[in-house]
Amino acid sequence: MLEGKVLITGGTGSLGKAILARAERESWPAEFTVFARNETKISQVRSAFPNVRCEIGDVRDLDWLRAVLPGHDVVIHAAAIKVVPIAEANARETVLTNIVGTMNVAQASVESGVNKVIGVLTDKEVHSSTLYGNSKAVAGALLREANSWGNTLFTMARYGNVLGSANSIYPLFKRQARENKPFTITDTRCTRFWLSMNQAIDLVLLAAQ
Repeated sequence: MLEGKVLITGGTGSLGKAILARAERESWPAEFTVFARNETKISQVRSAFPNVRCEIGDVRDLDWLRAVLPGHDVVIHAAAIKVVPIAEANARETVLTNIVGTMNVAQASVESGVNKVIGVLTDKEVHSSTLYGNSKAVAGALLREANSWGNTLFTMARYGNVLGSANSIYPLFKRQARENKPFTITDTRCTRFWLSMNQAIDLVLLAAQ
């Protein structure tokens, strides 16, 4: 479990909401802040988790991160442009969010005296041929280097395909199976590794230790 004041960037996504639900279910001794830029999703989180503090903001905005982060003990950095085809078609936006945004989170965390930052990374950064994977590899390199910037501890959780998460292929496979249609697999030589959302949270908690 997590303790203290915890801020989740991109906290309105699948992982962020799952962490909030598990923390509530298991009575973690933590106070959460969700930091995200989509006001509709922020509103949904506020309705589902009334005790969670919500801040509209973008990891690209270093000044606002500097204003919001003081007083927090832990940051889970989950904000990213993640959908591979979308990232490929929007290179500038992907670089600004995944690379510059990560650098901003790291810098503001060190300046604000955050104890620990957990970066949420991806298996797609290993030997990557995509902009998404490469941008997350750079983000990981920045987080590793940030351990030398001050007293903040930076660690990372790198995982694969989470069953049922937003933009997961799993709902498509379910529909194709229900309609007795073949799975639309990009390359039959590919091996896809799955984990549950709880396993993904467990990996974040392991990184937090």
